[in-house]
Formats: sequence, structure tokens, C-alpha cells
Amino acid sequence: MKVRVGIVDTERVVDLEIDDTEDFGRELSADFEAKKPLLWFTDNRGRRVAVPLDKVAFVEIEGGSEQQKVGFATGV
Repeated sequence: MKVRVGIVDTERVVDLEIDDTEDFGRELSADFEAKKPLLWFTDNRGRRVAVPLDKVAFVEIEGGSEQQKVGFATGV
């Protein structure tokens, strides 16, 4: 399944392929609640990408026929 992470102040989007969107969503929520300085994303091919927490504009999770968009506001 496809995950897209938008980056603040740029048109850049990080595209990832993952196997389990539920686990991904839970881990992402826990990282935001813990206010980790960097969010690490790992796709199903083992590629790892780090994005500063305060630079995440949105996370879009496509799961089969349904699509979820999760937005996060920054404290700027």
C-alpha cells in the first residue's frame, strides 16, 4: 500500500510502499504523541527516510479501495 508524506514549505513528497497500514498508523501516532524530533519511515523494501517532526505537512495512507488523509499542524 502506498503512503505519501508531505513536507512543509516545499512541494516535495516522500512516497513509500508499506505492507501494514494499521501498524504504520499506530507507530506514526505514537511518534507524534512522543514529540520525537525525527520521524523515521521504512518501506517494504527496507528504504529508510527521516523527516523532522515539525516539517511534516500531511500523511496520506492509501489502503486498497479506501484512502485516509491525516494532517498535522505545526506549532509555528
